[in-house]
Amino acid sequence: REATVLRARGGPGAPLSAAEVEAKFRANAVPALGDAGAERVIEIVGALERHRAADLAAALAAQRVSAG
Repeated sequence: REATVLRARGGPGAPLSAAEVEAKFRANAVPALGDAGAERVIEIVGALERHRAADLAAALAAQRVSAG
């Protein structure tokens, strides 16, 4: 099945909502950072004026330790 997309979701003509951006981030971040790590990045980004750039860098650099 083929379809033509005139405006891709997430582009200037059809931006994602804040909730959609957060859901997309979670889907990509949780495998690398774990639930807590993804939550920490979301918290920092949501309050950037209260955090240092180093806080965000550290949260993004953290890797989930897999048990196995």
